[in-house]
Amino acid sequence: MTPYSLSFEERFPDLRLGPAEELKQGQAVMLRLTKIFAEVCGELGLTYWIDSGTLLGAVRHGGFIPWDDDVDVAMPREHYEEFLRRAPELLPYDVYLDASNEYAKLRDRYSTRMPANPGDPRDSVYIDIFPMRRFPAMRKALARLRLLIPPYGIPGVPQGASPAYTAYRIAVSMAAVLLRATGLMWLIRFLCLFGDRHYWSYDLTKTWHHHFNDEWIFPLRRMKFEDAEFMGPADAASLLAYQYGDYMSPPPEHERNHHGLGTILVTVPSGEPWSLPWPKRPPSPGKELGDA
Repeated sequence: MTPYSLSFEERFPDLRLGPAEELKQGQAVMLRLTKIFAEVCGELGLTYWIDSGTLLGAVRHGGFIPWDDDVDVAMPREHYEEFLRRAPELLPYDVYLDASNEYAKLRDRYSTRMPANPGDPRDSVYIDIFPMRRFPAMRKALARLRLLIPPYGIPGVPQGASPAYTAYRIAVSMAAVLLRATGLMWLIRFLCLFGDRHYWSYDLTKTWHHHFNDEWIFPLRRMKFEDAEFMGPADAASLLAYQYGDYMSPPPEHERNHHGLGTILVTVPSGEPWSLPWPKRPPSPGKELGDA
């Protein structure tokens, strides 16, 4: 392959220096990361689609959910592994791939995220890249039972819950103990191997119970997100209705938060060895990121 020849500075201008609130600046950085991610996937011939809250934002807001602080994209497992192998040689110097977890993050070197808890370490602005795999129909049918067996723990009973919900959680906890004690958990794992593979789910040790129909995702189509277009599922409406229910109705004000984040400082590096000092230069001319 020839060296990657795109000028990221020209194609994906960095807007973080513009006057904007911290979260909006952070979203500008995340949008740039997503554009770079999509461009690299195109260069390598890899498949991806926007996922989860990012897909919801594209449909409901035409871009970011106004209070969202990350971007979610998904890739078939085979394409995900290819991205991990080949993307680092194509990324610009101020972006790096963090594959230290079960799912990768594309990170910005010029930023830090400060969690709400003072003792937590600082983190950089990123987008999440989730590996996906087709799974058998029985895995979807038994998805909630799978959440009661290892590697998941025994569900607890939250404090302050209503008597009805407390009784429900106690029953669920007892069911989890029973599945372990009787060995039925092995039967559940065995049954999850059967059925047609028409359902996509996150290929992680611990994950959500969602299994998306194949026809909801493919064939992929281009979807508007802020001032760009990214690949999205074929039937986003069905997928979002399955995942979120009434997805077009925003949650109440007190629930409009994400990840419990305290502050995003997009011009302050995290202090880790891979972070970079912010260059002393004036803001780049150009259009600022508009309201989501």
